[in-house]
Amino acid sequence: MKTIVQCPNCGLNNKASQTNCIRCYAALEGLPVSTMADENPGRGGIPLWVKLSAGGGVLFVLFVLVAALAVFLTARKSITRRYAHFENAIRVSTDFNVPVTVEVGRYAYWDMENTNKGQEATPAAYTLARLGLIYIHTGMYSDVSPTVTSTGKIVIDPYSGSVPQQYRHVTLELMASGQSQSANWEPYENKKDGKLGWKIPVGARELPQVVQVVPGTSPDTMMVSFTWKWKPNELGQSFDKANPSYIAATEPKNFPRSSFEVDVNDSRATYWGVVDLHRTGDTWEASRVVWSGPGGVRLSTNDAAEIDRMIKEAQNPR
Repeated sequence: MKTIVQCPNCGLNNKASQTNCIRCYAALEGLPVSTMADENPGRGGIPLWVKLSAGGGVLFVLFVLVAALAVFLTARKSITRRYAHFENAIRVSTDFNVPVTVEVGRYAYWDMENTNKGQEATPAAYTLARLGLIYIHTGMYSDVSPTVTSTGKIVIDPYSGSVPQQYRHVTLELMASGQSQSANWEPYENKKDGKLGWKIPVGARELPQVVQVVPGTSPDTMMVSFTWKWKPNELGQSFDKANPSYIAATEPKNFPRSSFEVDVNDSRATYWGVVDLHRTGDTWEASRVVWSGPGGVRLSTNDAAEIDRMIKEAQNPR
C-alpha cells in the first residue's frame, strides 16, 4: 500500500510527502491523505539504471559464451577436417577391418607343482562350453607304456629304463549348436606351443578418431595414435561386460599371456591403437597397426609445422 494526495487542480495522485503537484505545481498542503494499492511494489527498490546495467551485463556474458563456443566448434571442426585423410586411411585399411577374435582351443604348459607338462583349455573355450557350443574333454596320458605289476604298481620299463609320466590331456569337441555356427571359425595350430583350436570373430572395430600425429622416419610417412570402439556381434555379446548375457571368463592359473595381448571385452570402453601411414600420391595408406588397449599410447611431441606442411601437400599434390 502507498499514501497519496490527489491534486484538486489536475487530479493527479501525488505522494503524500509532496507539498506541490508534480504536474501543475498546485499546493497540496492540508489536503486529505488516502491510501491505495501499489501497482509495482518492487519498482522503487531497484533503480532503472541498475536494471539496465544488469541486463546489459548478462547479455555481454551470453555473447562471450556464444562466441567462445563458436570458436571451439570451429576449431574442432577444423581439426576434424585436418585429420580426415588419416582417419579415412585407417578405416579402409586391411588391419583395421580384421574382426576382433578370441582363441578357443587348448595350449600346453609346464606344471611347476608336479614338474611335468600338461594341457589346458583357453578362457574363451570355457565360455563357449558354458554356451553349449563345444565340449571340453580332459584326461591323462602317458609318454611311454608303463610296466604294471599284479598289484597295479607302475614300474620302470626294464628295456628302455624310462620312467612313465602321466600328463593332463585336453581335446575340444564341437557340439551340434557349435557346428551350425562354425562356418567362419578359423582353425589354427602351433605344434611347438601345443596350441590347437579356432579363432572366432566376436565383433568389429568402428569409429576411429585420430588423437596424435608425429612425422615418420621419411618425408612421406606419419605415425598416428587413434581411438576406436568394439561393436560385438551376436556371439561377442557373451564376451561383453556391458551386455546382460556376459559370461565372466574362467582363466586357468597356467594360462600364458603376452604383454602385447589386448583384452577386448567391453563395448563401453575406448580402445587405442598406433598406425604407420605412408603417402602415395595424394592418398595416405596404412602399412602397420599395433593395438595397445584402453590404456592409450603417447607418442613423441608433435612437430606441428612439419605435419601441416605434409597435410597441405597431400591436399594439393604436386
